[in-house]
Amino acid sequence: AAGIAVTADLREKYGFSRPYMMIPARFARRNGVELSGKAAVALAGRAVGVVAGTTHEAMLKSFFPTVKPTAFPTRDEMLAALKDAKVDAVFADGLSLPFWTASAASEGCCRLFDGPYVSEHFLGEGLSLMIRPDAPQLVGAVDYALARLAQEGRLQELYLRYFPNGLY
Repeated sequence: AAGIAVTADLREKYGFSRPYMMIPARFARRNGVELSGKAAVALAGRAVGVVAGTTHEAMLKSFFPTVKPTAFPTRDEMLAALKDAKVDAVFADGLSLPFWTASAASEGCCRLFDGPYVSEHFLGEGLSLMIRPDAPQLVGAVDYALARLAQEGRLQELYLRYFPNGLY
């Protein structure tokens, strides 16, 4: 199943299941940075990289007004700044950031820090299954199946199969 981000236009034409996955935002921090705690509040007054003009930039400024956002034109430039100690942390997509911190590209510089953070306002409703418009009963059946999978812990097992560092 491909994840579909729900939009108003699509909602008029199709049915949608309940969200089966929210894509969070996460912090990654440099290993050598001394912080006074294990929560994001410890980043107060510190330079935190973010990609300019993104929902992550808006979310960072809204959720964490005491950090010093440092905007970069691209994700690659932001991550390079983190590796080069130009910022103490970054705030970005929680789907790809764990892969980067665990990869050779990070050169072992950094690790995930605090979070994850979800926000329907900034990051949307999450991923849902789009269902043909002439089958409203199918939406109910899919919602029931997703609820059962969540209750039984199977969704978490699936997340960990594809995202071994976890999403949440």
